Amino acid sequence: MLASHGVTTDFTPVEGETRTINVIVEEATGDQSTIIGSTLRIHAEHIDQLLARFQQALPTASCVVLGGAVPDGVEPAFYATLITAAKQAHVPVIFDSSMPGLQAGLEAGPDFAKPNRSELGELLGREVQTLQEAYTGALEVRGLRYEDDAVSARAEDVALAVEPGSLLPTRPLRIASLHVSEAQLVIEPGP
Repeated sequence: MLASHGVTTDFTPVEGETRTINVIVEEATGDQSTIIGSTLRIHAEHIDQLLARFQQALPTASCVVLGGAVPDGVEPAFYATLITAAKQAHVPVIFDSSMPGLQAGLEAGPDFAKPNRSELGELLGREVQTLQEAYTGALEVRGLRYEDDAVSARAEDVALAVEPGSLLPTRPLRIASLHVSEAQLVIEPGP
């Protein structure tokens, strides 16, 4: 599927399945709950292989996108290792993870990060409920974690991009349903 879209892949094979994600949506409110199950079994040699492939690819990379929860068997600091390697190669990094990988990765200084409202609250040690709280919280995290970068956070149904001196609110895309199979990902736009 990725090759048909011009994406070059170089996977590091491991044991188990990547993960199963079940998203339960309360239709009346739009609130979501996510249940994630992982069966990946990561060993030290897998981490070494991935890091070697990553470093080998950096000289020809124009941008690195790192995302996802850190699987069992991988230390959260692994994101910091990857981000640091990319920065040393002068390759910009877009980063999206959950805690604890999010905090470790932010400390390494990605060029762009996208914590959601809940993750932003975990980073700050307090709830983030309003658009203003998301904005000030994103500025706080930006100042604590890295320089000259952007953070996006979602609150009040608005996605935020926060840069020095600017706030760029946008409405997120509504998705009515999501169907995933082994070979295909189909997104049906909502009303």
